[in-house]
Amino acid sequence: MIAGVAPSGAAPARPARDEPVAVAAKTLAFDINSNLHLVGRPGHVLNEHGTFSGSQSGTIEIRFTSVSHTSGEATFAAYSSQGGSVSGRATTKGHVVGATVYFTGSMTVTGGTGRWAHASGRDLLFSGAVNRHTFSATTHTQGSIDV
Repeated sequence: MIAGVAPSGAAPARPARDEPVAVAAKTLAFDINSNLHLVGRPGHVLNEHGTFSGSQSGTIEIRFTSVSHTSGEATFAAYSSQGGSVSGRATTKGHVVGATVYFTGSMTVTGGTGRWAHASGRDLLFSGAVNRHTFSATTHTQGSIDV
């Protein structure tokens, strides 16, 4: 008999003490907005910190590692107010209007901790704006992640 599967009409068997138990993954809609401010000095790398809200809430850190007026790359870690974190990376294309760089691109969730330990997701919409004078930023992330 396979652990946890009972013959027809019988009660389900309990898994052996050290036997792994399968847990079904679920897909969650992810739709959040964040407001960030620069931490440290501006340069080729921008370290931003702030809060996010929407389908989840908490604090977020984004490290824009390749920033230009036409393209960018970033890594992020978002810490849920309910515990655990989600991390990943994003690539963007952008354009400048006055003092603001507007960007849009895609985000990939590569992992997490706590209740988000097995989080994954691809092609989430990632968009936002960075003020080139104050380096404050806003972002919007939308898509689905598996947990």
